[in-house]
Amino acid sequence: GELGSNPLNRGILLLKVNSVTKNVMWSHVYAGTGFSGFTGTAVRERSGKKGFVITGRRTNAVGGMEGIVIVTDFNGNQISGCSVRDTRYVASPQAQLSLHDVRENPDGSFTIVGWTRRQAQLPRELLCLRTIGPSACTGFAWSRTYFLGQVNADLPGESLDLAPAGAGVGGGYVFTGPWTAASGLSGSFVLRTQANGAPVWQFTNASLQDAQSIRSTFAGDYIVCGTGAGNQGSLMRVNAAGAIAWQ
Repeated sequence: GELGSNPLNRGILLLKVNSVTKNVMWSHVYAGTGFSGFTGTAVRERSGKKGFVITGRRTNAVGGMEGIVIVTDFNGNQISGCSVRDTRYVASPQAQLSLHDVRENPDGSFTIVGWTRRQAQLPRELLCLRTIGPSACTGFAWSRTYFLGQVNADLPGESLDLAPAGAGVGGGYVFTGPWTAASGLSGSFVLRTQANGAPVWQFTNASLQDAQSIRSTFAGDYIVCGTGAGNQGSLMRVNAAGAIAWQ
């Protein structure tokens, strides 16, 4: 989360709570020079009790945003911390990039989802990327945007999970988030990729609004969580081939 009453002067807060006593075991605040408005969006435990990885964003004085990836040890002490910018928009101080979810890969690298845009008020582009190793500071194995045929569609990435091999395709990733077309029609998107980020299948759907989470199942398909008819919470099941099984 965040710590600080002023949105322009806050840091990312990480704390660990004892599940029995409910006491705070430790807490840390992560910030940086020259930026403010730090926001933490997701934290995941790394395998083998190595520590944690945090994603988020930070804001500059003119409204620009950079994605943040912080890696810690098991006691929350920062090991590495790097900002992420879209290389297409580096000339614009008002460019915005925000990272919203992360998963550790078997080799210790991280796959991350979020969004990017040249400036505020423009539609957000779905952004997915994979680090080379256990730190964003060493660069990225790949970084991609998707749904390029949907001009001016708003596609903020919110959630991802590892996708098992199935339907004739090797293991990779699934991503989801809200979707708004240029026409104003809204719903959610689901994207399945290979391990190198190449798309396998993708779709948008207006019956599930504001998708916020996706998880792989033991059966090899995917459960997406969002909002359905009557503003009720809704689950959608998508099979390995990208067809909706039920909602």
